[in-house]
Amino acid sequence: MRLSPLFISLSLLFFTACNDKSLVTFYDKNIANEQIKCMKLVVFPPDKYLTKEINSLYHFSSQCDFTLNISQKNNIVCNSTHNLDKKVLKKFPTSYLNLTLKKDGQMVYSYYIDLEESVQKEDITDGFERLKSDLNF
Repeated sequence: MRLSPLFISLSLLFFTACNDKSLVTFYDKNIANEQIKCMKLVVFPPDKYLTKEINSLYHFSSQCDFTLNISQKNNIVCNSTHNLDKKVLKKFPTSYLNLTLKKDGQMVYSYYIDLEESVQKEDITDGFERLKSDLNF
């Protein structure tokens, strides 16, 4: 019996994704090979804690082609009955962290993770370290 490449890829994704709950998307397949020398920072909505933590990880510059957009939301409450089984059987996400990298206004990379607690310093660090490991800094 011959296994299809799609089946093998999906199987690998399933078995390796158990440790990392994040969703990473490359909108530009060549971005992983491009040298990123600097980034601008945009935190929206403005958040002093998030800005402080991300600035401790990287020196951002306002004169760059690349912009790192960071957003987060805490205390999310879902009142939909559509997710009732998930809310009853396991912890349901109440927060998220999203890092998107844009080049000249076009999205090239995204890191997104649902969280069961408010965004913590380690969540920010993990997300930024993943971005750095996926791209060429």
